[in-house]
Amino acid sequence: MTYRTPVLISDDPIAERAAQLRGWKVLLRDEQLLRFEGLDHAQTVALPPLPFSIDEGSLGAAHAHSWDNVLNWLQKHIHRPMLVVAPDEWAAELALWAAASRGWPFGLWIDGAPPLHTPSVAACMLSAEGLFAPKPEALEALRKRWKEPFTELPDTPLVRIAERRQPTVAPRQEGITRVLVVSHHGRMPELDAGDIELDFVTALRHPDAGEREHHVANLGAPGLTSGPGPLPSWAAAALSSDKERVVAPSDHIGGHWRWRVEDYFDGRGDHYDVVWLRGEPYVTAEFALYAKRRWYARVILDPHSWARYETADEREQVGYDMAGWKMMADVVLTGDESPEDIVALIRELGDHEFHAS
Repeated sequence: MTYRTPVLISDDPIAERAAQLRGWKVLLRDEQLLRFEGLDHAQTVALPPLPFSIDEGSLGAAHAHSWDNVLNWLQKHIHRPMLVVAPDEWAAELALWAAASRGWPFGLWIDGAPPLHTPSVAACMLSAEGLFAPKPEALEALRKRWKEPFTELPDTPLVRIAERRQPTVAPRQEGITRVLVVSHHGRMPELDAGDIELDFVTALRHPDAGEREHHVANLGAPGLTSGPGPLPSWAAAALSSDKERVVAPSDHIGGHWRWRVEDYFDGRGDHYDVVWLRGEPYVTAEFALYAKRRWYARVILDPHSWARYETADEREQVGYDMAGWKMMADVVLTGDESPEDIVALIRELGDHEFHAS
């Protein structure tokens, strides 16, 4: 485990005072300058144009190095910083980017009623280490609107970050059909079959996660990068393409998450015979291409969408995309299948010939 120093970024005087009482560091903004409360006013760093936003070009060539400089300045003055930001203010995506590019954990401070179900705010809520509410009633209001698990940050000068263990690597095993279930915010399905082993990957931190549950954080659009500097050219192209569509992954919570899932499994030696893609297809469906390329896996598409597409152009776009996803998959479920049907299907799909070398 490690200890981190919370650094509140806020223009709210109530939040600033509450953070100071905890012994946290507080960053103040004087127009385009950032400085620490209580330090020499000469110790400042210049801010690039606000807000920090991937869509508005913060990680383009013109501004990325200036934002890198902001994080470098923070790291110079604070040992192991942990940003604490409001999920709907200018520094929210900065915290997500610090997590993606430098591995910094972050917290959220909550006041009022942020729009919880936008992609960026939801990414913050799902990936934060914990919440800080200067006004206790804000947490009570949040519990009525946000049903996923969350914890509160401790009122201590340092915050302990526990190591989160991921499942051990599970390679190919003859006689066993290995299945990876991909679901952004679902739960691991239960199947009763001794010859089938399930792994589950999700963006939620389940307190009761099983030993084969992988957690990959949803860091929104900032999660398209894994290091300092400008956004990679392929990521910039993907975002640009999304802007030209009437319905795109960027419109959905977790729309960029699959890229982080791919990066996660690129660093491991697991093998899967079957990959089961559940939930919103704009979030999971195109993982089929990776599954086939990396593992030669058979793919089950199990789409469930709660989005409402009202215009003819939106419905046409979704129909076109769904036709493509069905072509990528080996089987598309209807939602009427029983667990026994799923077991039989997995056995059938997993029975592709393999000769050990």
